[in-house]
Amino acid sequence: MISEELIKNYERALMQKYNAVCFDIDGTLTEDNSTRIDVRILPILANILKRHIPVVFITGRGETGLNDLSREIVYDLKNKHGVTDKQLLKMYALTNDGARIFMTSNGSSKLFNVSEYISEREDLLKLNELNIKIVNLLRSTVLGDYCKVTYSKDSDSDLIVNIRLLVLDESIEVKNTIIKEIESLINDTKSWNINLTIGIHNGKQILQVGTTTKDKAMQVVERMIGIPQNSMLRIGDCGDKNGNDYSMLNCPQGFSVNKVSGKNDSCFPVIDNGKIIRGVNATLFLMKKVKLLPTICLEHAIQEDYKKAYAKVEKKMNQGKNKNIYYFDGLINEKFQTVYGINSLFDSSSGSIKIPMYEWVNISDDNQLKRLWLTYDGASLCYSMYDNENILLRGSRIYYYFLSQRFHDEKKKEDITTKEMIYGWLNNNGEFLLQSLNAFSNVNVDELNNIKMILGIIDNVRNYLLILLNQLIVGNDTEKNIMLNLTCLNKNTLIYKIYNNLVSAKN
Repeated sequence: MISEELIKNYERALMQKYNAVCFDIDGTLTEDNSTRIDVRILPILANILKRHIPVVFITGRGETGLNDLSREIVYDLKNKHGVTDKQLLKMYALTNDGARIFMTSNGSSKLFNVSEYISEREDLLKLNELNIKIVNLLRSTVLGDYCKVTYSKDSDSDLIVNIRLLVLDESIEVKNTIIKEIESLINDTKSWNINLTIGIHNGKQILQVGTTTKDKAMQVVERMIGIPQNSMLRIGDCGDKNGNDYSMLNCPQGFSVNKVSGKNDSCFPVIDNGKIIRGVNATLFLMKKVKLLPTICLEHAIQEDYKKAYAKVEKKMNQGKNKNIYYFDGLINEKFQTVYGINSLFDSSSGSIKIPMYEWVNISDDNQLKRLWLTYDGASLCYSMYDNENILLRGSRIYYYFLSQRFHDEKKKEDITTKEMIYGWLNNNGEFLLQSLNAFSNVNVDELNNIKMILGIIDNVRNYLLILLNQLIVGNDTEKNIMLNLTCLNKNTLIYKIYNNLVSAKN
């Protein structure tokens, strides 16, 4: 059953304008149960490249598999579809689920002749150490009878970049046992970047152990080609929670042509006339429906000097944006000992401060700030919420109160906010602020997770102030009403002092 909400969000995603397209390969561009590219894809790729739109292949394949792809498509693109060498420069490839990016240098006769590692060398060395343990596990247990192990290796250093385990037994019990054992070995490495995903290759299920995920690789691609991630169409086939495409497709720009996550606002199935279609046929359908546009539309009627000037301006804008991103990401990485800058500190979908679960469980249960965020009303958390991997420091009692408490009048077709709801929201925020002040006692404000939890408090206070300020600006006799409701707060609190300063500035 396809929900109305999913259909609505799916159609909105189809209507979005995209400036680049990211394809998984096997199961997405290939013939059914095959590694061969479906020939119907080639004219579509040619059309995209001729319109100067970047094409990014992001695959579990390694360097050898990428070379196979090049041999399979380049001749036909150039000789049958008229793609020039310069237009081929718009193609990029991420192998081993994003561990390595391949590009083509200007003037090169060989596609993807330049590569860079996204994964850190330290993680690759830990992966090679982990491989020894996996091999020993399979040799010493019956699990070895159910697995065939293959590798992607760096052709220069011979380092293993990706470990693949083909599960020969279709039994769910066997597969789950293997997954549990491999995950236990990964946990022993104490490396945050080594992970296990599930992919499809040649119609067979593959367990893949690597040093990155596709969403992290997308962040690198964004910076390299100067196109924001939310302007990139993403198509894969393993969009279930443990699939190797899930992290890439778990966004409003993601479509899965096979397995999906079950969410209504991301990783969409491909729907035609109310029916879900799959495989390369779904990819072909999508490419006919979506709006792919270059970042600059250069019409022939525009004079040459105008086109060049326009292109220079856009280049400077992208360079300036990326320079700022690198600067602030550097500050965050240095302060919080992270790798991915702002994306390590903030949740991209909600905007809230996030703390990974592996850090959260190691914070003492006696920590007053942790107790604050775990405030529970008997039905749900008050000030925070969970996703699959993190605790998010925003909750339904304050930040999302008017969403969680909304009342919809079916006759009038409108949402209603009552006086009682507003009083409830004010009281909840007052209680949160008082609890926050108490939580500051006896905590080390130099400890990184405490700083994150304090930033979460500031984030919620900021939201509270903005709403009050908006009411002060647009409301009638608002100042009197707000001041009356603020009497529930201690007059020494930070929020009270800030509000008084706002009133003084207004007067």
